[in-house]
Amino acid sequence: MQQRFQRHPFFGLFDGADTNASTDRRLTSTTPLQALYLMNDPLVHAQAKRFAARVRAEADDDAGRVGRAYLLLFARPAISEEVAAATGYLAAVAKKAGGERASEAAWESLARALFLSNEFVYLD
Repeated sequence: MQQRFQRHPFFGLFDGADTNASTDRRLTSTTPLQALYLMNDPLVHAQAKRFAARVRAEADDDAGRVGRAYLLLFARPAISEEVAAATGYLAAVAKKAGGERASEAAWESLARALFLSNEFVYLD
């Protein structure tokens, strides 16, 4: 149920229209708080975990998994620089995380980063 008298914080953060007035057009803004909200949102974390598990199951090595992730998220193959950057990121995060879940944690972190990229969030 939509509350008309109290604006939901999510809509305020992402330029939602005022529910008490007719709005012919919405303003668009990009703020650091929007990115911070999405980086910490439980839904984004849950979906990143599911996406990472899918990508890890669909390819045998990290380069192949990065390529698969780019195809699924951006509908294009990853270029060599993106593969190199992503595999370097995975290695760094896995090393920092340590333990038996290091690879899973690294892939979940990469998935969140890809979800928050401009190419994923905005349409050209």
